[in-house]
Amino acid sequence: MTKVEITVSRNDYLTIGQLAERSGVAASAL
Repeated sequence: MTKVEITVSRNDYLTIGQLAERSGVAASAL
């Protein structure tokens, strides 16, 4: 993997994590 690919993978992971947290909060509110 190149440095660029690693950076993109990290960004994707962070984005997925944020979406999961938001989904968890929304589910808890319901």
